[in-house]
Amino acid sequence: MATKPPLSSRAAKLQKLFYSFINGERAVKNSQEAKLFFESVDAVCEQKSAAVCVEQILAKKGGTSAVRDAIRSNLSCAFIMSSTAPFLNQVCQSQVKSINDGHFLEKLLVEVLYPPTFWTAFLDFYKSNHLNGDSLVAFANLCLEIVSSSSPDIQALSHDVESLTGSISLTRSPSEAVRTLGYRIEKVVLLRKGPPTASIRANYSPGGRHDNDFEDFRKISIFPTADEVSSKDDPFLQRLDDVFEVPRELRARNHLDWLFRLLREDMLADLREDLQMAWGQRKARRKPLCFGGLSLVNCDVGADRSAKPFTLVLQCREGITFPESKRTPDAKKKYLDEFKNFVKHGSVGALCWNKSIIAFGSIVREVEWLIQDPPSIGIQLTDNAGLKCAVKALLSQNCHQLRFYVVDTATFAYEPILQRLKEVTEIPIENAILDPAGPPAQYDPPPKLQAFIGELKIALRNKTPIDLGGKLGINFPVKVRDAQLESLINGLESPLGQIQGPPGTGKSFIGAIIARVLMELTGYRVLVLSYTNHALDQFLEDLMKNGIAGSNMVRIGSKATEKTDALRIDGLSRDPQFRPSLDIKTMINTAKTEQQETKERLKDLVGKLTKSQIQLQDILDMLEFSDSGIKFWNAFQVPGDVLIARKKNRALRPVDVYGDWVQGQQLSSLGMLAEHMDPELYPIWNILPENRQALHKQWVDEILQEQIDEFLQLAETSNSLYRQIDNLFKESKRKIVKNRRIIGCTTTGAAMYQSIIRAAEPDIVLVEEAGEILEAHVITSLSPSVKQLILIGDHKQLRPKVNNYNLTIEKGEGFDLNVSLFERLIRQGHKFTTLQEQHRSHPDISQFARLLAYEELKDVPKTHNRDPIRGLRERVVFVHHEHPEESLGNVLDRRDPTSKASKQNSFEVEMVLRTVKYLCQQGYKSENIVVLTPYMGQLSLLRRKLSEINDPYLNDLDTHELVRAGLMTQAAAKATKARLRLSTVDNYQGEESDIVIVSLARSNKNGDIGFLIARERLVVLMSRARDGIILFGNMNTFLGNKRGKELWKSYFDVMKEKGFLFDGLPVHCEQHPDRSALLQEPEDFDQHCPDGGCAQPWYAAKHKFRVLEMSS
Repeated sequence: MATKPPLSSRAAKLQKLFYSFINGERAVKNSQEAKLFFESVDAVCEQKSAAVCVEQILAKKGGTSAVRDAIRSNLSCAFIMSSTAPFLNQVCQSQVKSINDGHFLEKLLVEVLYPPTFWTAFLDFYKSNHLNGDSLVAFANLCLEIVSSSSPDIQALSHDVESLTGSISLTRSPSEAVRTLGYRIEKVVLLRKGPPTASIRANYSPGGRHDNDFEDFRKISIFPTADEVSSKDDPFLQRLDDVFEVPRELRARNHLDWLFRLLREDMLADLREDLQMAWGQRKARRKPLCFGGLSLVNCDVGADRSAKPFTLVLQCREGITFPESKRTPDAKKKYLDEFKNFVKHGSVGALCWNKSIIAFGSIVREVEWLIQDPPSIGIQLTDNAGLKCAVKALLSQNCHQLRFYVVDTATFAYEPILQRLKEVTEIPIENAILDPAGPPAQYDPPPKLQAFIGELKIALRNKTPIDLGGKLGINFPVKVRDAQLESLINGLESPLGQIQGPPGTGKSFIGAIIARVLMELTGYRVLVLSYTNHALDQFLEDLMKNGIAGSNMVRIGSKATEKTDALRIDGLSRDPQFRPSLDIKTMINTAKTEQQETKERLKDLVGKLTKSQIQLQDILDMLEFSDSGIKFWNAFQVPGDVLIARKKNRALRPVDVYGDWVQGQQLSSLGMLAEHMDPELYPIWNILPENRQALHKQWVDEILQEQIDEFLQLAETSNSLYRQIDNLFKESKRKIVKNRRIIGCTTTGAAMYQSIIRAAEPDIVLVEEAGEILEAHVITSLSPSVKQLILIGDHKQLRPKVNNYNLTIEKGEGFDLNVSLFERLIRQGHKFTTLQEQHRSHPDISQFARLLAYEELKDVPKTHNRDPIRGLRERVVFVHHEHPEESLGNVLDRRDPTSKASKQNSFEVEMVLRTVKYLCQQGYKSENIVVLTPYMGQLSLLRRKLSEINDPYLNDLDTHELVRAGLMTQAAAKATKARLRLSTVDNYQGEESDIVIVSLARSNKNGDIGFLIARERLVVLMSRARDGIILFGNMNTFLGNKRGKELWKSYFDVMKEKGFLFDGLPVHCEQHPDRSALLQEPEDFDQHCPDGGCAQPWYAAKHKFRVLEMSS
């Protein structure tokens, strides 16, 4: 790092003066001192950085007051232009916005803009055309921050900025920098202001259906209210065409509205289903988890000086039952340590009252709470409104009727994306995203990259391969040609580059080369995204193979492989070089101290609330400060010169007088006190006893409400302090991403950690598996700094997964939620390139990919040399049978809306089991084989049966879905070992194996094949294998389906033509190739090849294969 030049004498004096101001040793008393303060800020920014300067201002006790006083010391135009404007330009730099997720800048701007005396003067000077040069840029910067801010104090000034139209518009400025800022401001205003402006159908518009339906989607709570769940009205949802029917300048607002409402509705469909099962309105395979007998006993904000979100601690008398042998505290503790899924931490649920939702929250699992008798659980509410409703319900007389129902909805996959959509103020490369068929957006690569692209274009034009190894510093040949070259050029020079990669064509290879080129020839920072952790780790490993050092990369998220573990940001954050600065530590300690003070006040309040006993003195204190209560307070006072003895010679006190009044005593019973009382107060003592009781109850309720309000305010303060502390701690991770060139993250992680990613200011976002990712996931990952988006995927394989079939393109209602950004852009005419050479499958297998989707797909020579499958006559085998399927009641396949129950086929399970065993006898290892099926029911049965002879391995997606369906316990999910891989077809997209065994499960006389009519699913299924694929199914069932007949007939035509159709598994002995058999039943394996080879003695004659004929 370059060293700063030595300080001049004046600069050194200014720095010393700066610290005097911010340490509170010297105040800004006049405009001369304000000028010196601004000069001193400039000196520190020059010597250190604007970010460090702002950190120090906010960390020191006199920093914000110095800014506040200096800003307002002189409001003349000359002073603002010469001193204040340069200060604003310094603090509005992107490096300042990147620290503490922009909260430091926001805090500083509140001091500048509120109260708005300075802003009013600055605005007037702009309107009267007095500003120019840097002062005009400062004004425009300030306007952009005002319209983009989430602070209510700053947002209040937005209407002033919005009024700058016509001749005083910033877009008409002679300064290009100001005009550029003006255009950004206009986009932000259009994006954030007002309801969607699509061509709305008659009587169909947003807002007014219930208490959580608004015109502006940003006002909608992510979790539903009770009124929303019970509402019979259809929600407001735009169709995809609605978004693009409006003028271009209004499209961004509609686009975000469409993304938010549809994605949220997809979550709600899942949530409603879970709640119906919890409430007994819908059958469930396993009993939903429910906690009852709830009462508020405490609250928690963290132990000692470690902060955590505000948590309600609820005693739970129903729903938590330990095994009989685990009833002592020590035994319970051991059990809880061993079984982490018993009352699982972070599980989301709904606090309900007679099937009416009070609030949503997540479980906080603390062992010390759970081992108590009765046990307690923690609940963190999702928002302040939910917290308020929950506290009121828990303090009511009917709190024993409350239940907390745990739901299985994967809200963690939705919530960060939905929250991020609310926060988006700008969409980078907006023209390319929202006007894909329009003129190409402008993007000028840096000179070195431009020259490199020129070389690639020459090679493409001459149709000659080019070796990039030497050019990119890679120590092995990297040859690219033809479609690879075309795709590489597309990815490097287009502002929105789209590369389609059919199965096995090396999508990740091209992505890794693009990243390597950008590392070598530019100073750009690249954010790499994928949908799954598996694909992300594989891509990062490819980058390392291509010579990118681990010191240039960071992986955001908790999961990693052995090779990428060293890249994890959590591990790197412990490195001393990334520790928070002293100023950040000071702010953390200050916030922690404040939170501990808040904790003590909360502890005192929760004690009062849970005891539900209001002291008489509390009522008197309230009456003293109440307009309507002061006369009552006077009526209960005991003058200092009046001594009246009570029992045991205790002096009469105001609380005694009030107690007598509540009990219906008359004034005469107070003796001398009555004589000293003002006659105007006599009517109070004439109030009837029943009316006194009513007033007393009213005052008790008022005090209780005051205490609840204070409790809620303190809870909100506690959460605000937690967020502040958490954000400050994240500065370590922000330092890391600023120090890395490649940042890897899943799309969900990108939304969750957006504040960290924003600090990195990525220039380019490269998306792997782009065809499998919902558009909302990509949009929310784009920071304002992004100049280029590169999408690598395949729109001819399976689309992104959604839970609500009514929102899919297949349903045909026009919502098209499951159309990825990748597919949507291609459908709308955006340019893309396609890779054409596949390196994965033997040509016998890849011919089906050509048949089904990719006519131009070519096989590279090495695929012809794939080893044949030992023990089998063919490397592609379809085993036809007519053993009927079974329906698995109460279990649905969420991506098969046409079926009321998932499917199983016991015969196929037995055949798969025997086939796996047979292949292992041929010398194959479990890791060489994968077993796929389309159905959750069949996956469950396969897992159960195979676990008897092997340890089936399920990926996270399949495990979650089996547990959710009640087909697998949490304990079993934890115990699975990584051996034989089982998966649904949908969850295996993007992966590959030497041998693939497929159980299609469907076998019926009606031609019912459910979601297997989808060409994309068959494409995925037939393109996973490298060496061989074995399928079990009923050919007649697939040919009997009216909608899918054309697809499946063409498929079986090829199977028949190539001799791949059999009515059993065609095996042969590796030692005696002339000996073979057709295994039609599970028992045939024992009869003909008990040990994987010949059964002795063999029949004298050869066992001929019977190729199955298709029925017409």
